[in-house]
Amino acid sequence: MQIEMATVWMYVGIFSTVLAAVLLGLLLYNRRETRRYRAVEVAIELGSWGLGKIASVLLAYGVGDYSGLAKAVDALVDRLKQDGLPKMLSELFWKLLTHNLEDEDGRKRIREQLEAAEGVVKKRAGK
Repeated sequence: MQIEMATVWMYVGIFSTVLAAVLLGLLLYNRRETRRYRAVEVAIELGSWGLGKIASVLLAYGVGDYSGLAKAVDALVDRLKQDGLPKMLSELFWKLLTHNLEDEDGRKRIREQLEAAEGVVKKRAGK
């Protein structure tokens, strides 16, 4: 009876270990898939704002295309070397400015920034 009880506990231990490994694997898989899904969502949003090169990097990661990811990173680096970050972000600036001009609160914030900038320019001119 003693040998049979040890065998039962051995099987319970093996089953518990396998069950824990499967549950851990499912948990990690779900976290990875959620992370990839969110990367695709961010890629779509960035693409709609004109940041297509950054969006292509996230999209390649999101679908698990690692060779495409490497190509997208190379394309992003080439664009940054060619145009520079200021030009790339300048396009985004104009889209954000247009977006902020759509409502009164955005126009108010822009007006305040322009007035502050005019004050700085006048101070510099007066020195």
